[in-house]
Amino acid sequence: LRAISIKSKRRREMASIKVYTVVLVIGMLVTGSFNTLTKKAQNDSTAPGKYGEEHKFNHPWFQTLLMFYGEALCLMAYEWQRKRGKREENGTIQEERGTTQPEKILTGIFVLPTCCDLIGTTLSGIGLLYVPASVWQMLRGAIIIFAGILSVIFLKRRLYPTNWIGMGIVMIGLAMVGLSSVLASGSSGSGDVTHGQMVLGIVL
Repeated sequence: LRAISIKSKRRREMASIKVYTVVLVIGMLVTGSFNTLTKKAQNDSTAPGKYGEEHKFNHPWFQTLLMFYGEALCLMAYEWQRKRGKREENGTIQEERGTTQPEKILTGIFVLPTCCDLIGTTLSGIGLLYVPASVWQMLRGAIIIFAGILSVIFLKRRLYPTNWIGMGIVMIGLAMVGLSSVLASGSSGSGDVTHGQMVLGIVL
């Protein structure tokens, strides 16, 4: 009976993990698309200037600031979850961490990736000025290629042939999307974007 209860408990835990994963995937898809659409809507908005001239909203650094401010609000949920874990385990987590020195080391580790994320997000925001939102969203799939290659170089991970095939298919798809965008630039549906600006947006 004990073995049966343990198995049933594990099944319930696995089911809850699957539901949690599905919710996370759907949430990331919806919020990511909403983020792209709102940023593009801001870039397409105009306002009359002092002398009656129309000025476009082209402030990717300000968009990055708003985005990181929203991400910083997640620290409130993290702090709540951390305190809840401490209460459930009666302070055992604090005893296992020991001194505060490891926390300082971990904080220093995240400085460089944070700076890279800040620069990368801003550069992609600049690229969104010249690229349609649909194309920009698809080109973000290039992160799969870079993540796979860098994991082999730095983490010494082994990628299976299926992984390389998948990365190759993604690369071909991205090349087709980028090429079609460059060829379509300058047409009636692309506004005032030139070929050079379209290429710059794709590269960024």
